[in-house]
Amino acid sequence: YRIEKHIFSGRSALQRVDIFDTPYFGRCLVLDDSLQSAEFDEYIYHEALIHPAMVCHQEPKKVLVLGSGEGASLREILKYSSVEKLVAIDIDPEVVQICKEYLSSWHQGSYDHPKVEMHFLDARKYIEKTEEQFDIIFIDVTEPFNDGPSYLLFTDQFYKLVSKKLKPDGILGLQAGMFAPNQLKCHSAIYQTLRRTFAHVCSSYAFIPSFVNNWSYIFASQTVNVSNIDANAIDNRLEDADVKGLKFYDGQTHKGLFSIPKNYRLIRDQETYVIEDAKPLFISY
Repeated sequence: YRIEKHIFSGRSALQRVDIFDTPYFGRCLVLDDSLQSAEFDEYIYHEALIHPAMVCHQEPKKVLVLGSGEGASLREILKYSSVEKLVAIDIDPEVVQICKEYLSSWHQGSYDHPKVEMHFLDARKYIEKTEEQFDIIFIDVTEPFNDGPSYLLFTDQFYKLVSKKLKPDGILGLQAGMFAPNQLKCHSAIYQTLRRTFAHVCSSYAFIPSFVNNWSYIFASQTVNVSNIDANAIDNRLEDADVKGLKFYDGQTHKGLFSIPKNYRLIRDQETYVIEDAKPLFISY
């Protein structure tokens, strides 16, 4: 990536933060030297993460986001008028403040929306203490690097806690790492771990140009198979919900997101590693 201009460089209490402008991908957010989001294609990443769960739930009213980041996930959730309360949890208030200042095209004011309730604390501690239940929970935290703050948000014990905070027809959606044949360990282990708790666990992926790779997501529920929804039904639900401004996601795209090639499925389904608190998964790219 050729950098045209450094916009911000510094450290929060937890991580290094860099924002810079590039000639092709536009403005970019980098945390601990790992690209998190680019102006050119952030809408692909966030629409692929948010809308399959939102559109497959009959009436999402209460939504929880663990890892609010640059605010783009909040932006997409707020496109659904049925949402009455959106709780956003982030461990790093300094990063959120930096994103509010420099990444306005991402959040578009969503942090300050009256439906949004923002909390700055550890996501696991919030899940352990809250008595609330949600229609949809999104987990959009950094990958489980061994020097990062997120690795205990990928374990069997954590997913069981999360399942108790979902309503009976609730849906969990999360980012699940790089999706390449030689980099499927993270996704496959998360998939197998979630299968211990949820009846329906579905893989999906999208190509993110600024990542120069496919990126994966997983959707889990006790009652809803997110992958098994007809393309026309998706389009009808988007129209009924009056969701506007989507640049990537629709019914046809939905079917493509969940069309996992055979070689990927073989690797994923042969995985035996279950992520536990006492046996966490650490990855490196």
